[in-house]
Amino acid sequence: MPPEIRGGRLVISETTFRRRGAKPLYAKVDQVFQTTAGQLVPVETKNRLYLTPGDVVQLSAQATALRSVYGSAVARHGYLRVALAGGVGRYFRYDLLDDAAIDRLVDRYHALRDRKGRPLARPGHRKCASCVFVRPCKAQRGR
Repeated sequence: MPPEIRGGRLVISETTFRRRGAKPLYAKVDQVFQTTAGQLVPVETKNRLYLTPGDVVQLSAQATALRSVYGSAVARHGYLRVALAGGVGRYFRYDLLDDAAIDRLVDRYHALRDRKGRPLARPGHRKCASCVFVRPCKAQRGR
C-alpha cells in the first residue's frame, strides 16, 4: 500500500454517491482513504491483471461524484489496485480527469445513447469482431 494512504485511514467503503444538477452522475466507490493531510483519495480495486483507460475514467468519475459532497478535500489523483493472489494488491497512482472532462464524457455518452452523435469507429480494431453491431456499422464497411 502506498505510504500516503497507509498512514491515513479508510473513511468510505463500497458506497454510491450521486452528483445532482444539470449533469447528474452516480458512482460507487470501492474505498476512500483520508490522508494525514486531510485529503480524500479514492481507490478502485480490479480483480484482473491489467488496467485500461476506462478504469482511470471510472476512478475519475468517482472523484467527481465525491467532490460534489466533499468539495476540494478530494484529491486530484487516485489509485487503481490490482488484486493479486493471496489478498495482496499492487497499487498504481493516476492523475484523475477533471470534472469538466467527465462532463464532456457524460455529454458524449448521452449523445450516443440518444442517437444524436456518431460513434468514432476504429475499423479493424479487434473489438469489432465481437460487436453485435458489426454488420450494420457503416464505419466498418468503409463509409
